[in-house]
Amino acid sequence: MRITEVSVTKLFGIFDHTIPLNLDDRITIIHSDNGFGKTTMLKMLYGLFNERYSELINIPFKEFRVSFDDNSALRVEQEEKRHFPKVTINLHKANMPEPPSFSLDFLSDDPRRLRVPLSVIEEEMPDLERMGSRQWIHTTTGEILSLAAVLERSYKVLERFYPRPYSLPEWLIKLKESINIHLIQTQRLRSFSENERESIGYSRSRKGTSVAPTVSKYAEELGKVIRQKFLDLASLSQSLDSTYPTRLVKLIADHPELADGILQSILSKLNEKRSRLEEIGIWDKEDKRVDVVPLLPKEMTGDTKVVLALHVQDVEEKLSVFDEIADKIGLFKEMIDKRFLYKSIVISKDTGFTFITQDGEALPLTALSSGEQHELVLLYQLLFKTKPDSLVLIDEPEISLHIVWQQDFLRDLQEITQLALFDVLIATHSPQIIHDRWDLTVRLEEPAIV
Repeated sequence: MRITEVSVTKLFGIFDHTIPLNLDDRITIIHSDNGFGKTTMLKMLYGLFNERYSELINIPFKEFRVSFDDNSALRVEQEEKRHFPKVTINLHKANMPEPPSFSLDFLSDDPRRLRVPLSVIEEEMPDLERMGSRQWIHTTTGEILSLAAVLERSYKVLERFYPRPYSLPEWLIKLKESINIHLIQTQRLRSFSENERESIGYSRSRKGTSVAPTVSKYAEELGKVIRQKFLDLASLSQSLDSTYPTRLVKLIADHPELADGILQSILSKLNEKRSRLEEIGIWDKEDKRVDVVPLLPKEMTGDTKVVLALHVQDVEEKLSVFDEIADKIGLFKEMIDKRFLYKSIVISKDTGFTFITQDGEALPLTALSSGEQHELVLLYQLLFKTKPDSLVLIDEPEISLHIVWQQDFLRDLQEITQLALFDVLIATHSPQIIHDRWDLTVRLEEPAIV
Protein backbone atom coordinates (compact mmCIF):
# COMPACT_ATOMS: atom_id res chain seq x y z
CA MET A 1 0.00 0.00 0.00
CA ARG A 2 1.27 3.47 -0.91
CA ILE A 3 0.56 6.90 0.55
CA THR A 4 -1.05 9.19 -2.02
CA GLU A 5 -1.55 12.41 -0.04
CA VAL A 6 -0.71 14.04 3.28
CA SER A 7 -2.62 17.03 4.63
CA VAL A 8 -2.95 19.05 7.82
CA THR A 9 -5.40 21.71 8.98
CA LYS A 10 -4.61 24.48 11.46
CA LEU A 11 -0.99 23.48 11.93
CA PHE A 12 0.31 25.77 14.70
CA GLY A 13 -3.24 27.12 14.64
CA ILE A 14 -2.48 28.83 11.30
CA PHE A 15 -1.59 26.68 8.28
CA ASP A 16 -3.62 24.37 6.07
CA HIS A 17 -1.35 22.26 3.84
CA THR A 18 -2.12 19.53 1.30
CA ILE A 19 0.70 17.51 -0.26
CA PRO A 20 -0.23 15.11 -3.09
CA LEU A 21 2.59 12.62 -3.75
CA ASN A 22 4.00 12.10 -7.25
CA LEU A 23 3.54 8.34 -7.45
CA ASP A 24 4.73 8.02 -11.06
CA ASP A 25 8.02 9.86 -10.50
CA ARG A 26 8.25 8.54 -6.91
CA ILE A 27 9.71 11.89 -5.75
CA THR A 28 7.83 14.78 -4.15
CA ILE A 29 9.50 17.98 -2.93
CA ILE A 30 7.94 20.39 -0.46
CA HIS A 31 9.38 23.88 -0.19
CA SER A 32 8.45 27.14 1.51
CA ASP A 33 9.83 29.92 3.65
CA ASN A 34 11.01 29.11 7.17
CA GLY A 35 8.35 28.41 9.77
CA PHE A 36 5.68 26.94 7.48
CA GLY A 37 5.99 23.42 8.88
CA LYS A 38 8.00 21.38 6.34
CA THR A 39 10.11 19.53 8.89
CA THR A 40 7.18 19.34 11.29
CA MET A 41 5.04 17.48 8.76
CA LEU A 42 7.83 14.96 8.17
CA LYS A 43 8.11 14.39 11.92
CA MET A 44 4.36 13.95 12.28
CA LEU A 45 4.24 11.46 9.42
CA TYR A 46 7.20 9.49 10.78
CA GLY A 47 5.81 9.59 14.32
CA LEU A 48 2.40 8.31 13.24
CA PHE A 49 3.82 5.09 11.74
CA ASN A 50 6.73 4.56 14.14
CA GLU A 51 5.07 4.97 17.54
CA ARG A 52 6.49 8.42 18.16
CA TYR A 53 3.04 9.61 19.11
CA SER A 54 4.35 12.45 21.27
CA GLU A 55 4.94 14.32 17.99
CA LEU A 56 1.16 14.30 17.52
CA ILE A 57 0.62 15.66 21.00
CA ASN A 58 3.31 18.33 21.26
CA ILE A 59 2.58 19.91 17.85
CA PRO A 60 -0.66 21.90 17.70
CA PHE A 61 -3.02 21.12 14.79
CA LYS A 62 -6.67 20.29 14.21
CA GLU A 63 -6.50 17.34 11.80
CA PHE A 64 -3.65 15.41 10.21
CA ARG A 65 -4.71 13.12 7.37
CA VAL A 66 -2.82 10.43 5.42
CA SER A 67 -4.55 8.99 2.33
CA PHE A 68 -3.71 5.63 0.71
CA ASP A 69 -4.04 4.16 -2.77
CA ASP A 70 -6.84 1.81 -1.65
CA ASN A 71 -9.03 4.91 -0.98
CA SER A 72 -8.72 4.55 2.78
CA ALA A 73 -7.35 7.30 5.04
CA LEU A 74 -5.88 7.67 8.50
CA ARG A 75 -7.11 10.74 10.35
CA VAL A 76 -5.50 12.12 13.48
CA GLU A 77 -7.71 14.59 15.30
CA GLN A 78 -6.48 16.87 18.05
CA GLU A 79 -8.91 18.49 20.44
CA GLU A 80 -7.76 21.26 22.76
CA LYS A 81 -8.14 20.62 26.46
CA ARG A 82 -7.23 22.78 29.38
CA HIS A 83 -3.99 21.03 30.34
CA PHE A 84 -3.35 18.47 27.62
CA PRO A 85 -4.72 17.93 24.08
CA LYS A 86 -6.93 14.93 23.36
CA VAL A 87 -5.58 13.09 20.30
CA THR A 88 -7.41 10.30 18.49
CA ILE A 89 -6.34 8.22 15.46
CA ASN A 90 -9.17 7.03 13.18
CA LEU A 91 -9.16 4.75 10.14
CA HIS A 92 -11.67 5.65 7.43
CA LYS A 93 -12.64 3.21 4.68
CA ALA A 94 -15.46 3.08 2.16
CA ASN A 95 -18.57 1.27 3.41
CA MET A 96 -17.30 1.40 7.00
CA PRO A 97 -20.12 2.98 9.03
CA GLU A 98 -18.10 3.46 12.22
CA PRO A 99 -14.34 3.99 11.80
CA PRO A 100 -12.14 2.27 14.40
CA SER A 101 -10.22 4.67 16.62
CA PHE A 102 -7.29 4.70 19.03
CA SER A 103 -6.81 7.33 21.73
CA LEU A 104 -3.41 8.61 22.85
CA ASP A 105 -4.60 9.28 26.39
CA PHE A 106 -1.82 7.05 27.74
CA LEU A 107 0.61 9.89 26.93
CA SER A 108 -1.26 12.36 29.10
CA ASP A 109 1.10 14.97 30.52
CA ASP A 110 0.25 13.87 34.04
CA PRO A 111 2.93 12.18 36.17
CA ARG A 112 0.18 10.39 38.12
CA ARG A 113 -0.40 8.18 35.06
CA LEU A 114 3.17 6.91 35.24
CA ARG A 115 3.68 3.24 35.95
CA VAL A 116 7.40 3.91 36.37
CA PRO A 117 8.76 6.51 38.81
CA LEU A 118 10.52 9.46 37.18
CA SER A 119 13.58 8.70 39.30
CA VAL A 120 13.89 5.28 37.63
CA ILE A 121 13.54 6.78 34.14
CA GLU A 122 16.24 9.35 34.83
CA GLU A 123 18.55 6.70 36.28
CA GLU A 124 18.14 4.45 33.22
CA MET A 125 18.47 7.40 30.83
CA PRO A 126 21.64 9.17 31.95
CA ASP A 127 21.70 11.59 29.02
CA LEU A 128 18.48 13.28 30.12
CA GLU A 129 18.88 16.57 31.91
CA ARG A 130 15.82 18.11 33.53
CA MET A 131 15.03 21.67 32.42
CA GLY A 132 11.80 21.99 34.35
CA SER A 133 9.04 19.94 35.93
CA ARG A 134 7.86 18.67 32.53
CA GLN A 135 10.74 19.27 30.15
CA TRP A 136 14.10 17.60 29.55
CA ILE A 137 17.03 18.04 27.20
CA HIS A 138 18.87 15.12 25.66
CA THR A 139 22.46 16.21 26.17
CA THR A 140 23.87 14.30 23.19
CA THR A 141 21.34 15.12 20.48
CA GLY A 142 20.17 18.49 21.84
CA GLU A 143 16.51 17.45 21.61
CA ILE A 144 14.09 19.22 23.92
CA LEU A 145 11.66 16.59 25.19
CA SER A 146 8.30 16.98 26.87
CA LEU A 147 7.19 14.59 29.57
CA ALA A 148 5.05 12.80 26.95
CA ALA A 149 8.12 12.23 24.74
CA VAL A 150 10.20 11.00 27.69
CA LEU A 151 7.47 8.59 28.77
CA GLU A 152 6.97 7.30 25.23
CA ARG A 153 10.64 6.61 24.68
CA SER A 154 11.14 5.19 28.16
CA TYR A 155 8.69 2.41 27.33
CA LYS A 156 11.18 1.05 24.81
CA VAL A 157 14.08 1.23 27.26
CA LEU A 158 12.27 -0.10 30.32
CA GLU A 159 9.79 -2.59 28.90
CA ARG A 160 11.87 -5.52 30.11
CA PHE A 161 11.17 -4.29 33.66
CA TYR A 162 7.78 -2.61 33.32
CA PRO A 163 4.91 -3.46 30.97
CA ARG A 164 3.82 -0.81 28.51
CA PRO A 165 0.72 1.06 29.63
CA TYR A 166 -0.92 0.55 26.23
CA SER A 167 -1.33 -1.94 23.41
CA LEU A 168 -2.04 -1.06 19.80
CA PRO A 169 -5.31 -2.26 18.27
CA GLU A 170 -5.03 -4.96 15.61
CA TRP A 171 -6.18 -2.67 12.78
CA LEU A 172 -3.42 -0.16 13.56
CA ILE A 173 -0.76 -2.88 13.80
CA LYS A 174 -1.73 -4.21 10.36
CA LEU A 175 -1.68 -0.72 8.88
CA LYS A 176 1.75 0.01 10.38
CA GLU A 177 3.07 -3.25 8.93
CA SER A 178 1.85 -2.33 5.45
CA ILE A 179 3.39 1.16 5.48
CA ASN A 180 7.12 1.55 6.08
CA ILE A 181 8.32 5.11 6.74
CA HIS A 182 12.05 5.86 6.89
CA LEU A 183 13.25 9.28 8.09
CA ILE A 184 16.63 10.78 7.18
CA GLN A 185 17.08 13.70 9.55
CA THR A 186 19.34 16.73 9.32
CA GLN A 187 21.60 15.33 12.07
CA ARG A 188 23.08 12.37 10.24
CA LEU A 189 26.81 12.36 10.93
CA ARG A 190 26.60 10.78 14.40
CA SER A 191 25.27 7.31 15.10
CA PHE A 192 24.06 5.44 18.16
CA SER A 193 24.06 1.75 19.00
CA GLU A 194 21.07 -0.49 18.15
CA ASN A 195 19.69 -0.10 21.66
CA GLU A 196 20.20 3.66 21.50
CA ARG A 197 18.49 3.97 18.13
CA GLU A 198 15.49 2.18 19.61
CA SER A 199 15.24 4.98 22.15
CA ILE A 200 17.05 8.29 21.80
CA GLY A 201 20.60 7.45 22.65
CA TYR A 202 20.72 5.74 26.00
CA SER A 203 23.11 2.97 26.96
CA ARG A 204 22.57 0.91 30.11
CA SER A 205 26.10 -0.44 29.96
CA ARG A 206 27.60 2.77 31.27
CA LYS A 207 26.76 6.33 32.10
CA GLY A 208 26.68 8.55 29.05
CA THR A 209 26.01 7.71 25.45
CA SER A 210 28.33 5.99 23.01
CA VAL A 211 28.33 8.07 19.84
CA ALA A 212 30.23 7.03 16.72
CA PRO A 213 30.70 8.73 13.34
CA THR A 214 27.95 7.42 11.09
CA VAL A 215 30.37 6.79 8.21
CA SER A 216 32.42 4.43 10.40
CA LYS A 217 29.31 2.59 11.56
CA TYR A 218 28.02 2.19 8.00
CA ALA A 219 31.39 0.92 6.76
CA GLU A 220 31.36 -1.77 9.45
CA GLU A 221 27.72 -2.56 8.66
CA LEU A 222 28.37 -3.01 4.92
CA GLY A 223 31.25 -5.36 5.69
CA LYS A 224 28.89 -7.52 7.77
CA VAL A 225 26.31 -7.53 4.95
CA ILE A 226 28.89 -8.71 2.39
CA ARG A 227 30.25 -11.38 4.76
CA GLN A 228 26.72 -12.65 5.35
CA LYS A 229 26.31 -13.06 1.59
CA PHE A 230 29.39 -15.28 1.55
CA LEU A 231 27.89 -17.34 4.38
CA ASP A 232 24.72 -17.65 2.29
CA LEU A 233 26.89 -18.74 -0.65
CA ALA A 234 28.60 -21.41 1.47
CA SER A 235 25.26 -22.77 2.65
CA LEU A 236 23.85 -22.83 -0.88
CA SER A 237 27.02 -24.44 -2.28
CA GLN A 238 26.86 -27.19 0.31
CA SER A 239 23.24 -27.88 -0.59
CA LEU A 240 23.92 -27.92 -4.35
CA ASP A 241 27.03 -30.08 -4.01
CA SER A 242 25.22 -32.66 -1.88
CA THR A 243 22.52 -33.13 -4.54
CA TYR A 244 24.82 -32.84 -7.56
CA PRO A 245 25.02 -36.59 -8.44
CA THR A 246 21.24 -37.06 -8.29
CA ARG A 247 20.60 -33.99 -10.40
CA LEU A 248 23.28 -34.99 -12.91
CA VAL A 249 21.83 -38.48 -13.40
CA LYS A 250 18.38 -37.00 -13.93
CA LEU A 251 19.66 -34.45 -16.45
CA ILE A 252 21.58 -37.11 -18.40
CA ALA A 253 18.48 -39.32 -18.42
CA ASP A 254 16.38 -36.47 -19.78
CA HIS A 255 19.22 -35.70 -22.24
CA PRO A 256 17.96 -32.39 -23.61
CA GLU A 257 19.36 -31.05 -26.84
CA LEU A 258 21.86 -28.38 -25.83
CA ALA A 259 23.13 -25.97 -28.47
CA ASP A 260 26.76 -24.85 -28.21
CA GLY A 261 25.79 -21.23 -28.85
CA ILE A 262 23.35 -21.11 -25.94
CA LEU A 263 25.84 -22.62 -23.51
CA GLN A 264 28.59 -20.23 -24.62
CA SER A 265 26.26 -17.24 -24.24
CA ILE A 266 25.37 -18.26 -20.67
CA LEU A 267 29.03 -18.84 -19.79
CA SER A 268 29.96 -15.40 -21.11
CA LYS A 269 27.27 -13.75 -18.98
CA LEU A 270 28.41 -15.62 -15.88
CA ASN A 271 32.01 -14.56 -16.47
CA GLU A 272 30.86 -10.97 -16.86
CA LYS A 273 28.91 -11.24 -13.60
CA ARG A 274 31.88 -12.55 -11.65
CA SER A 275 34.17 -9.95 -13.23
CA ARG A 276 31.68 -7.30 -12.10
CA LEU A 277 31.83 -8.64 -8.53
CA GLU A 278 35.64 -8.43 -8.68
CA GLU A 279 35.49 -4.91 -10.11
CA ILE A 280 33.30 -3.48 -7.34
CA GLY A 281 35.34 -5.22 -4.65
CA ILE A 282 33.01 -7.96 -3.40
CA TRP A 283 34.92 -10.87 -4.94
CA ASP A 284 38.61 -11.67 -4.62
CA LYS A 285 40.17 -12.68 -7.97
CA GLU A 286 41.97 -15.55 -6.27
CA ASP A 287 38.75 -16.95 -4.81
CA LYS A 288 37.85 -20.12 -6.76
CA ARG A 289 34.73 -21.07 -4.79
CA VAL A 290 32.63 -20.37 -7.88
CA ASP A 291 34.64 -21.40 -10.92
CA VAL A 292 33.38 -20.42 -14.35
CA VAL A 293 34.64 -22.13 -17.52
CA PRO A 294 35.59 -19.24 -19.85
CA LEU A 295 35.16 -21.09 -23.17
CA LEU A 296 33.55 -24.30 -24.38
CA PRO A 297 35.92 -27.11 -25.36
CA LYS A 298 36.13 -27.42 -29.14
CA GLU A 299 34.89 -30.99 -29.12
CA MET A 300 32.16 -32.01 -26.71
CA THR A 301 30.01 -35.08 -26.53
CA GLY A 302 26.35 -34.85 -25.59
CA ASP A 303 27.08 -36.11 -22.07
CA THR A 304 29.83 -33.52 -21.62
CA LYS A 305 27.38 -30.81 -22.56
CA VAL A 306 24.92 -32.07 -19.98
CA VAL A 307 27.57 -32.05 -17.24
CA LEU A 308 28.63 -28.55 -18.22
CA ALA A 309 25.01 -27.39 -18.37
CA LEU A 310 24.43 -28.54 -14.79
CA HIS A 311 27.63 -26.81 -13.69
CA VAL A 312 26.45 -23.62 -15.38
CA GLN A 313 23.08 -23.83 -13.63
CA ASP A 314 24.79 -24.21 -10.26
CA VAL A 315 27.19 -21.32 -10.88
CA GLU A 316 24.30 -19.10 -11.94
CA GLU A 317 22.37 -19.93 -8.77
CA LYS A 318 25.42 -19.37 -6.55
CA LEU A 319 26.28 -15.98 -8.06
CA SER A 320 22.64 -14.88 -7.81
CA VAL A 321 23.21 -14.61 -4.03
CA PHE A 322 25.05 -11.36 -4.77
CA ASP A 323 22.65 -9.89 -7.39
CA GLU A 324 20.81 -7.35 -5.23
CA ILE A 325 23.76 -6.24 -3.11
CA ALA A 326 26.04 -6.03 -6.18
CA ASP A 327 23.66 -3.69 -8.02
CA LYS A 328 23.45 -1.43 -4.97
CA ILE A 329 27.19 -1.46 -4.27
CA GLY A 330 27.93 -0.82 -7.94
CA LEU A 331 25.70 2.27 -8.00
CA PHE A 332 27.03 3.42 -4.61
CA LYS A 333 30.65 3.17 -5.79
CA GLU A 334 29.89 4.82 -9.12
CA MET A 335 28.18 7.83 -7.49
CA ILE A 336 30.86 8.30 -4.83
CA ASP A 337 33.76 8.05 -7.29
CA LYS A 338 31.99 10.56 -9.55
CA ARG A 339 31.68 13.08 -6.69
CA PHE A 340 34.80 12.74 -4.54
CA LEU A 341 37.95 14.37 -5.87
CA TYR A 342 41.50 13.05 -5.41
CA LYS A 343 40.35 9.90 -3.61
CA SER A 344 38.67 6.58 -4.42
CA ILE A 345 36.31 4.36 -2.47
CA VAL A 346 37.39 0.74 -1.93
CA ILE A 347 34.78 -1.94 -1.16
CA SER A 348 35.68 -5.17 0.67
CA LYS A 349 34.05 -7.82 2.83
CA ASP A 350 36.53 -7.08 5.61
CA THR A 351 36.12 -3.31 6.00
CA GLY A 352 32.91 -2.56 4.10
CA PHE A 353 34.27 0.58 2.50
CA THR A 354 37.44 2.61 2.90
CA PHE A 355 39.12 5.39 0.92
CA ILE A 356 42.54 5.75 -0.64
CA THR A 357 44.29 8.85 -1.96
CA GLN A 358 45.66 9.23 -5.47
CA ASP A 359 48.99 7.96 -4.09
CA GLY A 360 47.34 4.80 -2.80
CA GLU A 361 47.54 5.87 0.85
CA ALA A 362 44.71 4.89 3.21
CA LEU A 363 42.48 7.82 4.17
CA PRO A 364 40.57 7.65 7.49
CA LEU A 365 36.81 7.98 7.07
CA THR A 366 36.75 10.76 9.64
CA ALA A 367 39.20 12.72 7.45
CA LEU A 368 36.47 13.16 4.85
CA SER A 369 34.93 16.62 4.74
CA SER A 370 31.52 17.33 6.26
CA GLY A 371 30.00 17.53 2.77
CA GLU A 372 31.58 14.22 1.73
CA GLN A 373 30.32 12.51 4.88
CA HIS A 374 26.81 13.87 4.34
CA GLU A 375 26.83 12.63 0.73
CA LEU A 376 28.15 9.22 1.81
CA VAL A 377 25.57 8.84 4.59
CA LEU A 378 22.68 9.97 2.38
CA LEU A 379 23.51 7.56 -0.43
CA TYR A 380 24.16 4.69 1.99
CA GLN A 381 20.85 5.16 3.81
CA LEU A 382 18.93 5.32 0.53
CA LEU A 383 20.60 2.28 -1.00
CA PHE A 384 21.17 -0.03 1.95
CA LYS A 385 18.84 0.95 4.79
CA THR A 386 15.56 1.48 2.94
CA LYS A 387 13.12 -1.35 2.24
CA PRO A 388 11.30 -1.60 -1.10
CA ASP A 389 7.88 0.11 -1.19
CA SER A 390 8.85 2.43 1.68
CA LEU A 391 8.25 6.15 1.87
CA VAL A 392 11.56 7.88 2.63
CA LEU A 393 11.40 11.30 4.28
CA ILE A 394 14.50 13.44 3.72
CA ASP A 395 14.90 16.65 5.67
CA GLU A 396 17.16 19.23 4.00
CA PRO A 397 19.36 16.99 1.82
CA GLU A 398 21.35 20.08 0.86
CA ILE A 399 23.18 20.31 4.22
CA SER A 400 26.95 20.77 3.65
CA LEU A 401 26.69 19.85 -0.04
CA HIS A 402 28.38 21.90 -2.76
CA ILE A 403 25.96 23.60 -5.17
CA VAL A 404 26.93 21.24 -8.01
CA TRP A 405 26.26 18.22 -5.78
CA GLN A 406 22.89 19.70 -4.85
CA GLN A 407 22.00 20.06 -8.52
CA ASP A 408 22.97 16.43 -9.17
CA PHE A 409 21.08 15.10 -6.16
CA LEU A 410 17.72 14.50 -7.86
CA ARG A 411 19.31 12.70 -10.80
CA ASP A 412 21.10 10.38 -8.39
CA LEU A 413 17.90 9.92 -6.39
CA GLN A 414 15.94 8.95 -9.51
CA GLU A 415 18.50 6.26 -10.33
CA ILE A 416 18.29 4.93 -6.79
CA THR A 417 14.47 4.87 -6.67
CA GLN A 418 14.37 3.01 -10.00
CA LEU A 419 16.71 0.39 -8.56
CA ALA A 420 15.32 0.14 -5.01
CA LEU A 421 11.63 0.96 -5.73
CA PHE A 422 10.58 3.33 -2.96
CA ASP A 423 8.90 6.75 -2.75
CA VAL A 424 10.55 9.91 -1.44
CA LEU A 425 9.21 13.05 0.22
CA ILE A 426 11.80 15.83 0.53
CA ALA A 427 11.67 19.03 2.57
CA THR A 428 14.14 21.62 1.30
CA HIS A 429 15.00 25.31 1.19
CA SER A 430 17.37 24.86 -1.74
CA PRO A 431 16.43 25.82 -5.31
CA GLN A 432 19.61 24.00 -6.34
CA ILE A 433 18.17 20.70 -5.05
CA ILE A 434 15.02 21.31 -7.12
CA HIS A 435 17.15 22.53 -10.05
CA ASP A 436 15.10 21.90 -13.21
CA ARG A 437 12.43 19.67 -11.62
CA TRP A 438 9.87 22.20 -10.35
CA ASP A 439 7.21 19.82 -11.67
CA LEU A 440 7.93 17.63 -8.62
CA THR A 441 7.37 20.41 -6.09
CA VAL A 442 4.54 21.37 -3.74
CA ARG A 443 4.80 24.85 -2.22
CA LEU A 444 3.43 25.31 1.29
CA GLU A 445 1.38 28.49 1.13
CA GLU A 446 0.68 31.29 3.56
CA PRO A 447 -2.67 31.20 5.36
CA ALA A 448 -5.53 32.93 3.61
CA ILE A 449 -6.31 36.38 4.99
CA VAL A 450 -9.81 36.45 6.38
